Amino acid sequence: MRACASFVLDAAQRPQVRGEVDEIARTLIAWGDDPGAFVRQALGVTPEPWQAEILALVARGEKRIAIRSGHGVGKTALEAWLVLWFGMTREGAKIPATAPTAHQLNDLLWGEIAKWRGALADRLPELAGEISIKTDRVEFLPWRSTAFARTSRLGQSEALQGFHAENLLFVIDDAIRNPRS
Repeated sequence: MRACASFVLDAAQRPQVRGEVDEIARTLIAWGDDPGAFVRQALGVTPEPWQAEILALVARGEKRIAIRSGHGVGKTALEAWLVLWFGMTREGAKIPATAPTAHQLNDLLWGEIAKWRGALADRLPELAGEISIKTDRVEFLPWRSTAFARTSRLGQSEALQGFHAENLLFVIDDAIRNPRS
């Protein structure tokens, strides 16, 4: 029960949720291996074919995935879906997210995370209520997982240093400006 042990333990202590805990736990476990199912079922969206392909790569365990595309095609939405999926299906996960500017992180990526947490709230309010979005982090409370916003500019490689966890997902936006891309 890697995906949701802490949620089950925390939720079991709340009478209004206790009756739904087993179903929620089974669902989270299933989503842990299938980010596409999470996007479709939890967020209520049908990914574009290229997004579905990326979600399938993630499900297969691909370690490094790069996406080349124009502006406004849904890359940031995909990143937001992956942050929410990983944070909700991995206990103790750390999700460092980086981009060259605070605007790209705080306004765009964090804005998309807030948008899709809202979609989650429409479908599964008991889960969405367990996600706290702050300026520099997103906390997935019962899962004890956190996404971190870090700007990274050419010559400033320390933005992603020091993150260690059994469950670790890096989200690097605008890698063309990243010196290691």
